[in-house]
Amino acid sequence: MNSVNRNKEFFRFSSVLNNLLEIIDCMKEELQIYRNNLEEDINFTDINKSLRFLNEVEFEIMDSLENLKELMNPFLLFVIGNGNYGKSTLINALLEDSFIKTKDLPNTWKLDLFCKSKELKEIVEFSYINKEKEVMSLENGEKLLLEEEKKFKESKKKIFKYLKEYKINNNLEVKALEKYKKNLEKKYLYISEIVEAKYYLNKNGILDDFIIVDTPGLNQNLDKSLIASIKDYYIKSDGIIWIIDAQNIVSKNSCDLINDINKLNRLTDLKKKMVLVVNKIDIIEKNNPYNLDKIKLKVKEIYSNVFDDIVFISAKDAINGISENKEELVCRSNIRILKKSINTYFKRTAEINQINSKRKNLSLKSEKILKNIDRYKRELYKDISIYNTLKLEDSEKINKTKFYIIDLIKSIKNKSCYKDINMEILVQNLKEIELICNKEIKIIYQELFRKSNFIKGDKFNKYIDYNIYITKNKNIVIDYNLLKSIKSKEKNNLSEETILNSIIRNKSKKFTQNDEIILNTIYKKIDTLIEESVHEVNEKFELMKINIENIRENTFEYKYLNYKNIKNHIKDLDMIYNMIRNLR
Repeated sequence: MNSVNRNKEFFRFSSVLNNLLEIIDCMKEELQIYRNNLEEDINFTDINKSLRFLNEVEFEIMDSLENLKELMNPFLLFVIGNGNYGKSTLINALLEDSFIKTKDLPNTWKLDLFCKSKELKEIVEFSYINKEKEVMSLENGEKLLLEEEKKFKESKKKIFKYLKEYKINNNLEVKALEKYKKNLEKKYLYISEIVEAKYYLNKNGILDDFIIVDTPGLNQNLDKSLIASIKDYYIKSDGIIWIIDAQNIVSKNSCDLINDINKLNRLTDLKKKMVLVVNKIDIIEKNNPYNLDKIKLKVKEIYSNVFDDIVFISAKDAINGISENKEELVCRSNIRILKKSINTYFKRTAEINQINSKRKNLSLKSEKILKNIDRYKRELYKDISIYNTLKLEDSEKINKTKFYIIDLIKSIKNKSCYKDINMEILVQNLKEIELICNKEIKIIYQELFRKSNFIKGDKFNKYIDYNIYITKNKNIVIDYNLLKSIKSKEKNNLSEETILNSIIRNKSKKFTQNDEIILNTIYKKIDTLIEESVHEVNEKFELMKINIENIRENTFEYKYLNYKNIKNHIKDLDMIYNMIRNLR
């Protein structure tokens, strides 16, 4: 597998994910239209299930997209070994440039990272122990590092001076001197605040595929924070180059190296791909060419089971051949064999592992999103079913209660108080009917509101007076002068009610045609009261019907979206579902 495949995988998956984000943006815009019409105090995002769902899916997709971007990042090549084994020269050879100035003093206080610059300008980024960062030009960065090196050297000289004076003045054993030296180092050794230098270079070649991490020599006393940083990069690394000196194969160092490898490997569950670079073969060949074969056999005997590959090189010949444009030196150095090994064991393996990892991650994310869609659709379909059922049932329930109340009001005509025009009892009956009506109205409204309200709380329960006020109707006030006019014609002391009863029951000839008109007027007023009360009931229930419909529509829209757009919404959901399912 080559880098083109890695790029293809990225663009294949990212194009689908970006299309999904566009669909979600359009769906969210539709919700935003409704959101803009809401009162400011209503927290739309907290309650709207559709927006919450889309935000969750969007987050997972964006997270997947961010994860996929790692396919475009270079791999991490970790270079480790003792400080005097030619690490800097080896990295220069890999960079094909004498960028790192080799020096007697090994780097003991920081990590160096070499990356490809995305801009024409070459810079260095310093990371400090307090987590702060500072970016500057390579020239200024080099000056700063020289100052740090100078402070370090001067502190070492100071320690050496005090140790020498102490040794002359005191006849001490080696252990005592070592202890005194450590105390001096704690007190006087300069420790730079810089823990990492990341160089961004305009160089093609190995930096197209790798970030090279140059670690301090393992034989140095390292700061705890630096050790933690080394471990972190080791865990993240895609390939590890261990460098050793061809002149020191059979020594205690070989056992120490294997112990160091085992310690670092315990930091991660995955077995790291490792290549052993045996440097300085030019010195062996120069002294005795026949010894090189013996060294190769010995190295393979000790390390063949530890490393994926072993390469014997001369980093010095490689960089000299590159700088002097001498092909013979480059070939003899074996630097190309090392690059081929890096490509085979690190790059190709890392690409396969990375793509498989991204596919697995994408599959897990897709599964999570699909489950989220299924859950959301189940809840949505359930509420759609409730919405449609209520649309049919609410009207029936409202009409049923309305007709019951109307019949109750009309039933007053069947009562004796109506026939006798017994106003006291009539009013009392009307009050009782009014109480029953309003109680039924309250019950039906609360039931309808509870079922039609798709969100928690009374946010949409605006006060509307649905009560029927029969006893406040002006027609209930009978003009008693009418009754008195009839009474004046009577010779006896009968009460007004008795006179009316007499009129109704007997239709006495004593009463004139005008008396009949008066009686009919009283009945007409009572009938008008009943008619107007029935009309009020019809108006109030029509208002209730409209309000319940508004509550049902608004709360559904508040929870999801406008019901009219539900078909398109489900269509978009199905599109998202199928696109994500195809990613697995």
